[in-house]
Amino acid sequence: MTRPSTDPTDSDPTPPRIDTSETVAEPRAEPKKPAAKPPASGTGPSRGGSATRPDTPRPPATTPVDDSHLKTIIAPKVVERIGDFEILGEIARGGMGVVYRARQLGVNRTVALKMMLGTHGMSPEERGRFQAEAEAAGQLDHPHIVAVHAVGEDRGRPYLSMAYVEGNSLKQIVADGPLGPRKAATLMEKIARAVHYAHSKGIVHRDIKPANVLIDKDGEPRVTDFGLAKRTAKDSGLTATGQVLGTPSYMPPEQASGKTEEVGVLSDVYSLGATLYCLLAGRPPFQAASVIETLQQVVHTDPVAPRQWSPQLPRDLETICLKTLSKSPKDRYASGAEMADELQRFLNGEPILARPLGRLERTARWMRRRPTEAGLAVVSVLALVALAVVGVSLSYQSDLSKSLSETEHQREVAETQRTEAQRQRVLAEEEKAKADGLRGEAEQLRRKAEVERTAAVAAREEADRQRTRAEYQEARARRFLYGSQINVAMQMWEEANHKEMTRILDGLRPAGGSEDLRGFEWHYLDRLRRAGFDYAQLPTHQGLLSLSVTSDGRRLATSGRSTIRVFDLERRETVWEQETPLRSTVVRWGGGKEEGRLFVGYQDGRIALLDAAGKTIRKSDGPVANAAVGPLALTRDDSRIAAVFANGQVAVLNVDTFQRVARWQVPKANAQSGVEFSHDDKRVMTTLSFGDRVQSWNAETGKPEADLEGLFDGMGVIRRDPGGDWLVGAAGSLLSIVQWDLRTGKKVRQFLGHERRVEDVAMTANVEKILSASDDATVRFWTPGLSDQSRVLRGHAGPVHFAAMNLDGQRLVTGSSRGDILEWNISADPLCHRLRGHDGWVFRVAFSPDGETVATASRDKTVRTWNVRTGALLRTFKGHTEQTEGVVFSHDGTTLYSSSDDTTIRAWSLQQPDSPPAIWKGHTAPIWGLALSPDGKHLASAGHDQTVRVWETATGRCVRTWKGHTRRVMDVAWHPRDRSVLSAGEDGTVRCWSFDSDSQQWVHPVTGTNDVAISLAGDLMATSSVGVVQVWAMPERTLKFELRGATNTAYQVEFSPDGTRLATGGADGSARVWDMATGQQLLRFKHESTVFGVTFSRDGRRLGTASRDESVRIFDSLDP
Repeated sequence: MTRPSTDPTDSDPTPPRIDTSETVAEPRAEPKKPAAKPPASGTGPSRGGSATRPDTPRPPATTPVDDSHLKTIIAPKVVERIGDFEILGEIARGGMGVVYRARQLGVNRTVALKMMLGTHGMSPEERGRFQAEAEAAGQLDHPHIVAVHAVGEDRGRPYLSMAYVEGNSLKQIVADGPLGPRKAATLMEKIARAVHYAHSKGIVHRDIKPANVLIDKDGEPRVTDFGLAKRTAKDSGLTATGQVLGTPSYMPPEQASGKTEEVGVLSDVYSLGATLYCLLAGRPPFQAASVIETLQQVVHTDPVAPRQWSPQLPRDLETICLKTLSKSPKDRYASGAEMADELQRFLNGEPILARPLGRLERTARWMRRRPTEAGLAVVSVLALVALAVVGVSLSYQSDLSKSLSETEHQREVAETQRTEAQRQRVLAEEEKAKADGLRGEAEQLRRKAEVERTAAVAAREEADRQRTRAEYQEARARRFLYGSQINVAMQMWEEANHKEMTRILDGLRPAGGSEDLRGFEWHYLDRLRRAGFDYAQLPTHQGLLSLSVTSDGRRLATSGRSTIRVFDLERRETVWEQETPLRSTVVRWGGGKEEGRLFVGYQDGRIALLDAAGKTIRKSDGPVANAAVGPLALTRDDSRIAAVFANGQVAVLNVDTFQRVARWQVPKANAQSGVEFSHDDKRVMTTLSFGDRVQSWNAETGKPEADLEGLFDGMGVIRRDPGGDWLVGAAGSLLSIVQWDLRTGKKVRQFLGHERRVEDVAMTANVEKILSASDDATVRFWTPGLSDQSRVLRGHAGPVHFAAMNLDGQRLVTGSSRGDILEWNISADPLCHRLRGHDGWVFRVAFSPDGETVATASRDKTVRTWNVRTGALLRTFKGHTEQTEGVVFSHDGTTLYSSSDDTTIRAWSLQQPDSPPAIWKGHTAPIWGLALSPDGKHLASAGHDQTVRVWETATGRCVRTWKGHTRRVMDVAWHPRDRSVLSAGEDGTVRCWSFDSDSQQWVHPVTGTNDVAISLAGDLMATSSVGVVQVWAMPERTLKFELRGATNTAYQVEFSPDGTRLATGGADGSARVWDMATGQQLLRFKHESTVFGVTFSRDGRRLGTASRDESVRIFDSLDP
């Protein structure tokens, strides 16, 4: 807290201003001091007995200060507002002045407000001195001077506002005892520079003392109270000659003598020394029982050396202090800056410039200061000398007669002294022996203390180690818990438990400043959660048997045990619902001319056509077949309808009359079989109940025709696309979806992904989108034109039996026999792109610097680039004559480097893709691994010729060839920090090569290696081999983890950009993501075959994988 002056008298501008608060001795005992007595000077009794020695208690004040003139002033009541200032509280009060803590309303800041209590009795000189203080301090801007903001007057009372500083004054601090030498010197060095700054602005303070120095909350000093300040250039005339202003204990002799014309810069230097004296001794240099006695000491008496009060005080600091307290101004430091420099030399441990005074110099200074007493002393000495001469001549005769007897006496005395000396020597030897014994005991105690200190230090260090270990274990436990929760979240995803998955992922968000443990896996799962669970729950239909969506996607029809319902998908309301006397087994919306009408099949074998309001338009005259109706199929023009019945019969009816066109028996068929028309509507396609083929029948005669290509165990539902050229079926036992070209009968492709039987499928025209429902409780959404990889939709609590979509694929509806019906919202951007186009295995994948493009290297001898967001193929680079093994982008994304079994490296221009590549030759065997240096100027390559080579990217020139491996070199990696290259060989070693020294730095044995990677920070190295991935702490190369999640060969390892995750690809067809803090597996992505390559994008938010299944997959955790 700022107290511009906590001494009440500091607030009084009354002349003569003499502050007695630190002058009159207080009735309190001094702390015990050494027995040695100080010289009879300064405040000793020999100068009148009014001051105290360091080893005696201070006497009580005998002459109180006359404050009767203050009693006539009536203190005003507490006010709430003064001018623009709101009073918050009182800091200090004196006879005529008061200091408030206030808020300046105009600028909303807290200030210290100093003001006169009233104008009664104030002379113009007093008002002028108050104004002078404001003007003096107002022009000073220094970090160690309290700033004055404004000066004004309220109801005739002048005031000034100054900075409000949190803290206490030096006077309050020293009241608890002297400060340490270094602390005192440090504070005074800053105060002296602040005072020197005031001097440079033409301001002399004239009242420097501990009470006028505040220490703020940061421990920094701030000089305040310029109430007695004097301008050196032009004195205001407010101080008359002979007038004594200030605090006697801290004022210089010229000021104490009333010689105001001599008061200047060196006077403040004296007061700085007096303040330093107080900090070191705990009391001012002069402090008598009354003001007059104190002033007399200031003028005539030398101060007691500070070391008499504090013997441990450094002599250099005492010398600095006493030099500033010289009676003569010319013997002091020439400025506050010179004093500050001397203190700085002391603090720096450098020799100071000042030297202590000798006896002769002290005597000479005393004689110059008190010439009258000095003259009398000289006369007295001369008189004594004359008397001595006379006395000697008169006593000469008698002395001569006594000399013989005295000589004899002296001989006897000498003998006695010799005997006594011998005795004293014996005693001294005894004392020495005792001292040696005590010294030995002291040494033992010292050694014991040293042992105990060492033990204490060891115990503290052990406690620190235990705390560090506990913190490490706690952080590791948090990491393990995080990994476990990620795995549980993945399990909740597989179980379609949206609520629990959301709770787990939300619980892993950092809170309250805790460490954020989330990585690629969390962001991927969070996006997966939001994309895979984006559905709306529609009204349930108990005993659900089938569902169908109109081609425009506006209405949904469902059939159950005893009701048929039509639901408006836009208005979210039931249009109509009716009970049926017979169980309705199937519903299907018509198209074309029958658009908006509903075909219904019943349990008794009848088929009906209902209008939009649910009214029957027509119905078959009787059962088409004596069994429940199964799936229905319509020709393109809705003129005929085909149905499969539970008894294995298939019938074709005329829609206009419901008259039977044809009917035939299909062996082993039932209501679970599938039925569809061919592309020209001349044939009917059927499947057997869990059969292995799709059969073809003549629609007019029912005679069998050629089956569609392929045998597929468990073939069930089949659907024709709205265009009529394609057929898609669910091969339940193979957990797959098969697509045929109806024009040729040939199988086109097969989609894999479901983990249990596929129950139903739906599609748009040309099979651009497919929706499948499975017993694995998932719905999958396929976009064959973009990717063969499906979007997995989870929301059903059990097996999903029915799937339907409208013509453009914007309405996706699924249902289960339990009656739950869900409508899905599918975003255009899938979480995983499956990039297909290579005609052989894909070995490596690399991201461009911006992460929007990937490049791939394949067995088909090509290098290809792809758009990450759309999965579209951008470019195919041909030129290698053997399979391509490695691929990497330049740091600026303008060049693509590839390596091949044809022993060459090629540099492809992405800015001019049609231009031929630069071909680099040097290796004599296939080249697999490539790595670009951190600065992009060099490319390292791993050759099966057992060499590692480094190439200049600007010229393609080979600048380094390192030999040392005894078998094929499989991969290389640049160290991110020290311009070295790591190489992994089949000889079971990782070697480090220094680029600058062109030499091998070290060889590290591992369990056979296929790949090597190093983290961006250079603190971790990973190697892969058969059945294990090893992680090593660098640079010690000590084993940190063995990651054994893969049960077969691991082909590539890659660190995430932040080094907290490691991706691996292996022969088991899995790409895995691991936590480098715990070694836990966090995610696993499955290919159909070996994963040769894995890589992260530069931002760590995308993961690319390359596989033997001829595909590349991009797993994306970024929001679209």
